Amino acid sequence: QVIGMALLNGVLAGASMLLQKKPNTDFGSQAATRTITGMNPTAPRQLIYGQVRGGGVEVFLSKTGTSGEYLHIVIALAGHKCQGIDKIFFDDAEVPLDTDGNATGTYSGYLKVKKHLGADDQVADADLMTACPSLWDASCTLSGICYIYVRLTFNNSLYPNGIPNITALVSGKQVYDPRTATTVWSQNPALCLRDFFTDTRFGLKVPASQINDNSFIEAANACDELVTLSSGGTEKRSTCNGVLDSSVAPEECIARIRTSMSGTVFFSGGQFYAHAGTWRTPISVGLSEKDARASLAVQTNLALNDIFNAVQGQYVSPDNNYQPADYPVIKSNLYALQDGATIFYDYTLAMTNSATMAQRLAKIELLKVRQPITVQFKANLKALQYIVGDVVPVSWQRFGW
Repeated sequence: QVIGMALLNGVLAGASMLLQKKPNTDFGSQAATRTITGMNPTAPRQLIYGQVRGGGVEVFLSKTGTSGEYLHIVIALAGHKCQGIDKIFFDDAEVPLDTDGNATGTYSGYLKVKKHLGADDQVADADLMTACPSLWDASCTLSGICYIYVRLTFNNSLYPNGIPNITALVSGKQVYDPRTATTVWSQNPALCLRDFFTDTRFGLKVPASQINDNSFIEAANACDELVTLSSGGTEKRSTCNGVLDSSVAPEECIARIRTSMSGTVFFSGGQFYAHAGTWRTPISVGLSEKDARASLAVQTNLALNDIFNAVQGQYVSPDNNYQPADYPVIKSNLYALQDGATIFYDYTLAMTNSATMAQRLAKIELLKVRQPITVQFKANLKALQYIVGDVVPVSWQRFGW
């Protein structure tokens, strides 16, 4: 008996191929600009899941003081409420702050940062209203926008090249967890994916009744499992840490989140389902010859341009100032020998920030492509008990299954 995925007539009709789209491989050039702050009147709003270091958009810039020695900057970081703004960076150096936002160390006396997390009911910054009363008043709340107000005091030796590139390490959006019925900050890919489906500002506005929470709970639990590392210690199986923006197509957003858990997403029976890339128990009742309405259609190999025996790609590296970095290549010498050459597949992991996690995800992709048998089973009404994504046992005497 062979365990395989049953591709059943009618059941696949409701499964959108857009949900299985491959992520954009141009992540490196996109992410390279993520840690740059600048002015852009048409910049899309950012959606942050997990924890990410990034820049933002300068939405306000003004000088005050008798000789213009104070520079006031407002930088929008995300278009939603965030869990926290954890660190501030000038160029690539962290700037320590006290509890009131005043700089300590090198910039002491010459920098103050005030953090606003983006609540819908947040009020305008009082210090900025006092400093720039004709430009910033009580109506300037930036409700629903996570931002920082930065006040620089002129010092030629501290700012020899003008305004530094100001970025922040941000713990992003809070998401609903159906396991606890609470809305909390989380790096869990399944919960982030559920949030994107249901989000009414950036996401697909899917009603909760169309989310199969049992499948998302199963996927979330799989992502939270601890994996032992060969170097010692443990880490969660999968996490999601990255930035999406309102200019990115929904299927690309889904692809980026989904790949962070090597998962699958599908729509069946009026609900969205999600599975993480881990072993799942097969359905107890399978299919055999007596359940078939036609001959079995079996494809044993993939097309040559779909075959590979090594996986390479990029992830977001905290050790590389949160810039894209190459994770260690996953390669099979046995598969390369079978193929007659080393064939690489570029697998981008835009929402992954651990090299070991990236390797695990890459290995799953490699193993999936090396088990290429596809079965099309036209079944009788017995197959109505299955939905897309079920793992179905198949018995077929002619093939020795």
